[in-house]
Amino acid sequence: MEKSANQQWKESDTELSFKEWLKFKQDQGELEIEEYQEPNQHDKTRIFGIDKRWVIGGVLLAAGVAMYFHLKSKNN
Repeated sequence: MEKSANQQWKESDTELSFKEWLKFKQDQGELEIEEYQEPNQHDKTRIFGIDKRWVIGGVLLAAGVAMYFHLKSKNN
């Protein structure tokens, strides 16, 4: 298994900061350059970090249980 860039930097005992060391190694061609992608702040498929379908399912289940107990108590 290949070590991460962070692990390699820690083991290199360099005086450079991680950012400087990473740029240096990428310029030398020793490390691949991977584009960093910002997480999408407006992701429409997640609510509070939970998949939207699970949230909607949970809300529907809770509403069904509440309706059941409400109707049950109303009939007694």
